[in-house]
Amino acid sequence: MDLLKEYRTLFHSDKNILSLEQLTCQDVQVIPSHVKIYGLIKQVTAGGRTSRSAFMKTIYLTDPTGQLTIESEDKLTLIPGNILRMNHVIKTAMPRSFRYNREVNGDLDQIPSLTFDYEAIESGSFKTNHFLDEKDVQICKFLELWQATCILSFQFSQLTRTGGKCYIDFACQVLAQRTTRRNVNLVVSDGSICGVPVQDQFKQDYAVVRPEFGNSFERSYEPMMTLLKDRLVHICVWANESNFSIDHFSTCCQVIPGDKAYLLFLNIEVSPSGFNDIMLSMRSGHHQGKAVRIISPTSILGKLLSQRLESAISQVTQLQSIESSSTFDDSYFDVGSDFEEEVENESFDKTPSREDWFKKLPSHITRQSLMALSQDQIELYIQLIKDADKSNFQANELGGLAQQEMIEILQEMIKN
Repeated sequence: MDLLKEYRTLFHSDKNILSLEQLTCQDVQVIPSHVKIYGLIKQVTAGGRTSRSAFMKTIYLTDPTGQLTIESEDKLTLIPGNILRMNHVIKTAMPRSFRYNREVNGDLDQIPSLTFDYEAIESGSFKTNHFLDEKDVQICKFLELWQATCILSFQFSQLTRTGGKCYIDFACQVLAQRTTRRNVNLVVSDGSICGVPVQDQFKQDYAVVRPEFGNSFERSYEPMMTLLKDRLVHICVWANESNFSIDHFSTCCQVIPGDKAYLLFLNIEVSPSGFNDIMLSMRSGHHQGKAVRIISPTSILGKLLSQRLESAISQVTQLQSIESSSTFDDSYFDVGSDFEEEVENESFDKTPSREDWFKKLPSHITRQSLMALSQDQIELYIQLIKDADKSNFQANELGGLAQQEMIEILQEMIKN
């Protein structure tokens, strides 16, 4: 059973709750006050130009069954990614739009997401303060599971360079933080290898010293930075020059890079930069549902993200183990007895080490990529090099290696 079917099943036999799909199908003008409606907050547009609309906000809700908008004059500060529970809504002229009527003792509650540990359901005051009953818990848990599934469906490996700007949602671990007067620059990872180079927008000239950083402008989680060095992405979160609406910036400044420092970015901007690179930027403001949320490691999304990162760490560790245990046979460096006689009395070994060969590789060929090749792939690679025109390798195709040197390395990898 998929998530959509499971969610519909939750509402099928209970007339006191409605999914967004069921709500739009109702024939009545006013939904009874005893009926509860749930949805994840996707975006909130507040304020207008008339005396009435100045106090009105438009809330964009979503769940596995669909989307709809709710107009409301409530005074809650609604945050994208949280769950909204309400009753007593009235249909408007638009087919998928409703208005929350606070004038008839309706209830509108915001339930924080990314926070609660559903596996420890009885602990703490969160359950008492936010959930009404077990059915309420069940629906909210499912909405968070669906939310986490949607967010984790994207990884940095899917990033590509497009002609213009686009916007994405993702969860990640913060591994380093560098601050300036204008922005905070994060180094993050979701465990995947980014599909395109991401520009580091940090400017040293604007760096500011912070006491909590030990009078430095930078702090980082070095063990993971070193381990995931090929899986790091740069993000620039900007502050507003007027210091108004800078909660994205403030949230990122609060995070201490570390083992469980998780952030959710909603509607972050991806834009092309230079010839091949892209930039990830989060600017101030909340239009289009922009938000930066701290993820509790014990929440549903936090646990699933932890599993993904642990899997990536295991993969990297295995590659490093294979690399360190693999050795080359020195015999393929044999260049003839005449040369051996010339150096017989030398006090040092002129035979290049394995590290020397790897240092000659160009930037687009990493040792990890070579170690990950199967025997069939290595043999195919050797044949491609043999068949290629030598002029194709006079530039940077094989870095500082000649064609024959690269072939010999690959042949030795097959032996080992």
